[in-house]
Amino acid sequence: MFPWLRGRKVLTMHHVDKTAPDSVPELVFRAFFGIGTRIGLRQADMIICVSSQTKEEVMQRYGVPASRLVVVPHAISPKFRPLPEVRKENLIGYVGAFKRRKNLEYLVRAFDMHVRTYPSSDLRLVLCGDGTDRGRLEALIGELGLVDRVELRGPVPEEKLVETYCSFSMLAMTSFQEGFGLPIIEAQACGVPVLTVEGAMIPEEVTRATVRCRDLKDMAEWMDRLQNAAMERERIIAEGLEHAKLFSIDRMAEKTASVYAAALKR
Repeated sequence: MFPWLRGRKVLTMHHVDKTAPDSVPELVFRAFFGIGTRIGLRQADMIICVSSQTKEEVMQRYGVPASRLVVVPHAISPKFRPLPEVRKENLIGYVGAFKRRKNLEYLVRAFDMHVRTYPSSDLRLVLCGDGTDRGRLEALIGELGLVDRVELRGPVPEEKLVETYCSFSMLAMTSFQEGFGLPIIEAQACGVPVLTVEGAMIPEEVTRATVRCRDLKDMAEWMDRLQNAAMERERIIAEGLEHAKLFSIDRMAEKTASVYAAALKR
């Protein structure tokens, strides 16, 4: 319906897929979605991109001029905040889909290296979510002998999300690509330090206050440091809390309103 709607049009782009599809249904979906995206981008007067990375991807893939693209980052609810009454459970957490592009095998292998390098560690890994990669993850966890140290939970109910983040000692986001990476900001706002992978296609403005790990060994070492080096941990938490303040609903609303105003003037 988008091309036939009357009046000025604003389209929002979240990301441009650069990773392989997980399944044939996803491949078919991407093909049809790609057609719709091209039509929408041609018809839109202004295009909101949720990150600078998405803006670059749209320009490169679809040839859209920068004059029609505006970066408006996602925002998080003020409900995301530290909850001192929630006990830390010595957990390395993940919240999201179980899909190949999330690169959860990397996280499991980094945790395996941590367990073998630091045999006295009491950290556990909890993956919250579900998806097409669940079976492969279960097989890997069994192969590495981590059944007692890694838990695959289901998706977290919205009303339990803040409490879940606050129970984590740290969050790990090892995705190959994210259009934004909202769990990173949500966790930081809850006072939880975040591990990411250096060179991953996650917007720099999102990962800026995370620990960007060079490789599996580096991530395994940071798991120990964030658990046991109190001063370093507190520094990273403080930087994350300040960083998360940049993603307020008021700021997003103001920028979004300015885009619609610009569209009306075209």
